This record gives sequence, C-alpha cells and structure tokens, in this order.
Amino acid sequence: MALPCDAGSWSDATDLASQAQCTPCRAGFACKSGATAEDECAAGSYAPANSPTCTPCAVGTYAPSSGAPECTNCTAGSF
Repeated sequence: MALPCDAGSWSDATDLASQAQCTPCRAGFACKSGATAEDECAAGSYAPANSPTCTPCAVGTYAPSSGAPECTNCTAGSF
C-alpha cells in the first residue's frame, strides 16, 4: 500500500514504502499532508522548515517577498 507523505514533507514519487522517502519542506514553503510539491509562501507570510502551512506575519512585522522563512520587524514609526 502506497503511503502519502506526512504534513511538512513532500514527494512526487508514487508507491512510497515509508516516510523516509519523503523530502522535508524547506523554510519559506508549506507542505500539506500528501503534498507532491512544495507551495511557496506568499509575501506577507512565512513558514519555518517542515511546516504544513504558511502563517501570516504578525502585526508589526512583514515579509516583503515570497518564500520567507520568517517575518522581519517593522522599523519604528512605520506600519
């Protein structure tokens, strides 16, 4: 029986025998359970490595471009 990859990892191979055959999701990308490719996080969101979802940046932080591994603090007096 073929196994899907766990959340936070992906594989485009078929008939996987174990989770060890899955590739960990890179920082700045999200991999839902059963993912066959990484989904790049949009600007304004981030994801640490092995993340199943992208998370919006908190108030007072930003990610100016897609694929951010973390959000950056805004400069004082800006928003």
